[in-house]
Amino acid sequence: MVHNAPAHPARHLRWSLANRRRQVTGQRDTPCIAICSTSNGDDICKGCGRSFYEVTNWIAMTEPEKAEVWQRIETERTALRYTTYKERAQ
Repeated sequence: MVHNAPAHPARHLRWSLANRRRQVTGQRDTPCIAICSTSNGDDICKGCGRSFYEVTNWIAMTEPEKAEVWQRIETERTALRYTTYKERAQ
C-alpha cells in the first residue's frame, strides 16, 4: 500500500514516524476502527478501547505514549476492534 506524505514538514515527520512503525511492526498508527463511542459520551471508546482523552489527543501524543496505550488495549482486548464483523452483528 502506498501512503502519500503530507507537504507540511511537521506533519511529514509525524507521518514518516507512523509509516515507519507500520513497516517495522505491522501496527497501524491509530487503533481507531471508525466505530467511536466517545462521540456519544462514553469515557472509553467501545470501538478502539481508548479513553476520550487518548482519542482527542492522539495526534499530539509522543510515540512512547502511543505505545503505552497500544500495550494496554492489546492486553485488555475488550474493544470491538478485537471482534469480527460477524460477531458485532450478533
